[in-house]
Amino acid sequence: MAKQQAEDEPAGMDLVHLLREVTVRLDRTIALLATFEAEEQAAIRRFLSGVGEAVTEEGA
Repeated sequence: MAKQQAEDEPAGMDLVHLLREVTVRLDRTIALLATFEAEEQAAIRRFLSGVGEAVTEEGA
């Protein structure tokens, strides 16, 4: 029984390490997606602002 537990502990530690690594990578991915979304929204705002200015100039 003790031998089995000793054999299981390294696997358990590997699982903990793996879960930590997955968590870190997910956090990084979420941060990248949030940055991308913010940049995309800013680009859309700039585009729409340019369209609005063009329409205003054309109408004037």
